[in-house]
Amino acid sequence: MKEKLLWIDIVKGIGIISVVVGHIFYTPYIYAFHMPLFFIIGGFLFSQKEIRFYFKSKLRHLLLPYLTFLLIFSVPDTLKYLSINNYEAIYHGVINNLLWGGEKLHGIKGVFWFVTVFFCTQQVFNFIIQLRMRKRYWMLILLIAYLIDYFDLSLPFNIQVVPMALIFFGIGFYLKRFQINNYSSNLFILSSLLFLFLMIYFCVYVSWNMKHAQYGLPIVPIITATFFCISLAILSYRLTIINKWEGVKKHLSQIGTASMSIMFIHQFVHFFMARYLDINPFLILFFSIYIPFVFHVIISKTNPFLRLVFLGYK
Repeated sequence: MKEKLLWIDIVKGIGIISVVVGHIFYTPYIYAFHMPLFFIIGGFLFSQKEIRFYFKSKLRHLLLPYLTFLLIFSVPDTLKYLSINNYEAIYHGVINNLLWGGEKLHGIKGVFWFVTVFFCTQQVFNFIIQLRMRKRYWMLILLIAYLIDYFDLSLPFNIQVVPMALIFFGIGFYLKRFQINNYSSNLFILSSLLFLFLMIYFCVYVSWNMKHAQYGLPIVPIITATFFCISLAILSYRLTIINKWEGVKKHLSQIGTASMSIMFIHQFVHFFMARYLDINPFLILFFSIYIPFVFHVIISKTNPFLRLVFLGYK
């Protein structure tokens, strides 16, 4: 179990680093997989729970830190509008955006859409998995996802993204049957080659933006992201079974453990440094990862209340 958790944390570490890289350098290649990766991991780690218990558990674990950071990062705009007595801007630019969430969250809060979508995806999946859904229902969910893309729907908390997120979550859940230790060499080569081919095709012909429910050419992005995630999982597993790079493995797993804190805070660090400090983008990348990481480590060692409101656990 420890070995499995180690490679999963390594995958999460690589995933959150790719998120930060994508935001600082705006690399379209990374956008092809970094958000699907976390939904696939979530599905892989999912275990069916009693509906009410699962709801309360994830409400505390995900939405409490979400609300904490959302309110903290809304303070600057609120104070700015208060200083000029612009109460209408407080309503439309702060309160309305907080209540709607999702696509209306921009700047340092722009990535927060993921948390509400992830929460809703977990709850819906926990419900439908108990119905023992057949394959045709998954095809219906996929169809709904592309219809949402076609009609360009926008809903509170970005729940229009949930159908596509459910596809990736389900892929991760069913990948539990995949014995990574038995097929690592062959599948690593196969999935890497398929990913390379599909990525080239993807970047030339397809537009993908999960936050805005823009999925481009049907099916291809899903296959692309899935094969890359399998490749990344196999690579991470292979790292855990070799007697080298112990420091790298430990460090990536620690970053993976702090991935949610990094997700919440990195854009604040990024935008602050880009605006007020004339420094190299790679230094911004470094600080955007490690300032949130240090914050996570410090909070994890403080009192239970701070751990609860910032990290979602006591």
